[in-house]
Amino acid sequence: MTIHEKYTFWSTASFSGPASSAFIINDKAFEGPRGIALNQDETAAYIINQYSGELSLVDLDPTSPSFGGVRVIKEEIYVLTDIAISQDGSIAFLSREAGPRDPPQGQNVITRLHLETGQVVTVVDQFNRPTNFVLSQDEKIGYIVDLEQGGFYQLNLGTSVVTPIATGMVEPFAVTLSEAEHFAYIVTESPKAGEYPPGDLLRISLYSGDVTSLAEGALLGPTSITLAAEGRLAFITEYGHEGKCDGNLSVINIDPSAADFGSKLVLVPGLCGPHDVELNQEETLAYFVEVEGSRLSVVRINIEEILTPSTQD
Repeated sequence: MTIHEKYTFWSTASFSGPASSAFIINDKAFEGPRGIALNQDETAAYIINQYSGELSLVDLDPTSPSFGGVRVIKEEIYVLTDIAISQDGSIAFLSREAGPRDPPQGQNVITRLHLETGQVVTVVDQFNRPTNFVLSQDEKIGYIVDLEQGGFYQLNLGTSVVTPIATGMVEPFAVTLSEAEHFAYIVTESPKAGEYPPGDLLRISLYSGDVTSLAEGALLGPTSITLAAEGRLAFITEYGHEGKCDGNLSVINIDPSAADFGSKLVLVPGLCGPHDVELNQEETLAYFVEVEGSRLSVVRINIEEILTPSTQD
């Protein structure tokens, strides 16, 4: 079967439960893929590669002759930790860290990559270890998690002024915003070698900086988070243990009125270092990458099935 035939079969086959099996795209260009961003019409995905320092573009249009194809569009950007794409597709905002090497291979910076020209411009270099970046809807503000400083910050993209929102957290790693941009949702405790403590899901007011715990000790090495179902569900990738391929794509109900508020449901187990889950606009597909698996995967999801426990008497 061609890749088009495989995708057609996968995308039309019936499935039961909250999530289907995964459709997987492998390519030699993937070297520790850590972040993913979909373009506006969801026909392509930008993938950052932690090990190679490359930004790749994946064709996700099933009608395209090059569907599933991957091409490298920028090289030697070290060490990439996250990516956000402007709505017009002209700019990639990249968070980067120095990395573990001595001397450092990369820099602890937020950069702006102009995709047409390839020009890379440093926006700010005031962070110790930025691990996640979220772009506001008006694209004037960036929100950054700094793992080493234990803080969550607002970055004015016009002036490069950094303003702390919340500090004193234990290893904040990834963040997403509510649709109205009133709250941020942060997961804590980065993945490590060997045994390590589970992490939490926190909610932070963007106005006051107040921090509320929504799920304590529920997540093993959470690496990304995104919201769905009008903000009632938080989809989260859990890295698990290094080298053991015991990571998960999970979901937590964050609706305080739900019967299963704060409970976790594992949608896809047995993943090899999953990172950065992204949903399509219809919330029927969940895309994620795997650092240790060096692949891009997508699963079909059934939001109503996931919400079923919270609608039962």
